[in-house]
Amino acid sequence: MSKSVYDSLNTKNLLFKTDVKIKSYTGNSLEVLGQQNLECKFQFNDVYMSKQINFIIANVSSPTVLGKLTCSEIGLIKRVFCVDTTSMQMSESDNSQLFSEISQNDSNLSPVVCPKVTKSQSQSFSLQSSKSQNINLNKLVECNNSVFTGLGCLPGECHISTNPEVKPKVDAPRKVPFALHHRLQQELEKMEKMDVISKVTEPTEWVSSLILIEKKNGQLRVCLDPRNLNQAIKRTHYPIPSVDVVRAKVAGARFYSTLDASSGFWMCKLSEKSSYLPHNF
Repeated sequence: MSKSVYDSLNTKNLLFKTDVKIKSYTGNSLEVLGQQNLECKFQFNDVYMSKQINFIIANVSSPTVLGKLTCSEIGLIKRVFCVDTTSMQMSESDNSQLFSEISQNDSNLSPVVCPKVTKSQSQSFSLQSSKSQNINLNKLVECNNSVFTGLGCLPGECHISTNPEVKPKVDAPRKVPFALHHRLQQELEKMEKMDVISKVTEPTEWVSSLILIEKKNGQLRVCLDPRNLNQAIKRTHYPIPSVDVVRAKVAGARFYSTLDASSGFWMCKLSEKSSYLPHNF
């Protein structure tokens, strides 16, 4: 919650100190002024409810944002494992307004407008939630075994173009701690079995140093240091969509799916010629 919105509530209590750190969508750190518990009263159709919500007050000029856990607890969002299209028929006559009132000690009420939610949406959410609780996830995985087996590979091949005027370079191999030799060997053998990498015994023009990073869970991440190769790569230009563009495209959407790629770039297959560029000792 921004400082200006908090001040407009005319609460008399002082902010509590907090060690919470907040970053914007762009990764910039925001100035946190403190925290405060506020009683929020909601009217959802004909149902009234109230809940104490802990707000982090920041020195920003932006709308108030509710966290995922809070939105789930008050029923604004639900995790859905299946969608019943027969229950998704919308009716314009069923429109109703969802609003909330934020107060401190049941006084100084200040209304905050929230998105519209229809009765048919509410019924659909309830139906889908009850169905999702009955889904046997093991059965789901079994029926879609091909999706959950192996690494997977995106269609097509990625070709890396280089500037022929840049002279190829062969980097010297970096030293790997002796204690990690065996684990590194196991990881390389695993990657080879998954067809992520392959052994190259012939001379190549480009060779990059290997970098080994130990994750928090103890696993090893094998990386390259392609700084010299990057100077020769001809980059393709692709404009990254802004937040406003993405928000406009998903306007009116009711269901969102999130995908987290496991070892994401491993699924991008390189062309035969390009596969010799990101080479390492």
